[in-house]
Amino acid sequence: MEQAYRMSHSEKSRDDPIYGDNFRPEEFILGMNVLSKLHVYIAYKERKIYITPVDQH
Repeated sequence: MEQAYRMSHSEKSRDDPIYGDNFRPEEFILGMNVLSKLHVYIAYKERKIYITPVDQH
């Protein structure tokens, strides 16, 4: 059973939303009325966006 798990999970799945070929980003729009209430940090090397409310810090 362990061998079967390794074989089926050794490669990135085709349907994986991050690594798969079927990934299609959705359109996402934020207005200034929302952005002005957030701290936004983009970590390019990590390929992540961190968002926190302004009043959290």
